[in-house]
Amino acid sequence: GQESGCNTGNLSAWGGRVRVLTTPLFTVVTDSSMSVPGGSGVFTAFPEGPAVSAGSVVFLGLGSAGEEGVYSCDIFAPVDPCRKIADLVTAIPQGTGTFTAFSDVTLALVPPNPIRVAFIGAGSGQAGVYSCDSAAPTDPCRKIADLFTAIPQGTGTFTGFTQLAAGGTLTSFIGTGSGQAGVYS
Repeated sequence: GQESGCNTGNLSAWGGRVRVLTTPLFTVVTDSSMSVPGGSGVFTAFPEGPAVSAGSVVFLGLGSAGEEGVYSCDIFAPVDPCRKIADLVTAIPQGTGTFTAFSDVTLALVPPNPIRVAFIGAGSGQAGVYSCDSAAPTDPCRKIADLFTAIPQGTGTFTGFTQLAAGGTLTSFIGTGSGQAGVYS
């Protein structure tokens, strides 16, 4: 019999029998031959590791026409599985202008919505943690915290953000301020 789980032609002793495994362990989500969603070029680089949850893959991507952004792909979608979450033409929620850089993506399943994506985004003189609900048809992104947000039970405002994590409706991050740092949700 044939079992899923390994490249075609590989043999595996499993369950006391030798079986030919015919389905790949992995599939291409996107690569440097694929078009950037919402852009005009193809992907050229993926500067950080992706985040994965239940068939959704979120990643930072750079494109040949100067694109930079946060993108999501549904590995089970048969046509056009990837879409833009935020890029260099996306307005900064509760900020001014558009994003100029991105880092540290994460995602979580939030029933009944397919996914919630969080990332650190920067713009001219501003930076913050932002969350985008993939099911929201308009204005899907919102600010979680930025450089103008007061530090809870601390003094002053945040001066930086790193290390995002998401689960359910919570997004957590490490936030820094003048002489202080903490984990915030």
